[in-house]
Amino acid sequence: MCGAVCYNPACETPDEGLECHHIIPLKNGGDDSPENMIQLCHKCHKRLGLHSDYNAHREELLVWKFMIEDDDMARC
Repeated sequence: MCGAVCYNPACETPDEGLECHHIIPLKNGGDDSPENMIQLCHKCHKRLGLHSDYNAHREELLVWKFMIEDDDMARC
């Protein structure tokens, strides 16, 4: 990945305090593969309520991941 930024397109602080989030949690059968991880800033990771209902956010996270990674490939 060329740029280290939060994958949330609405993020106001995209490059501060980045964390990895499991799209499918480990406790629900997810793994540590890059395909199951998304990079989020600390604020978005905590604010979005991603840990309370991962199924509700899964599609949205995958769209964000695709948008950022597709854009990075075009710029690199």
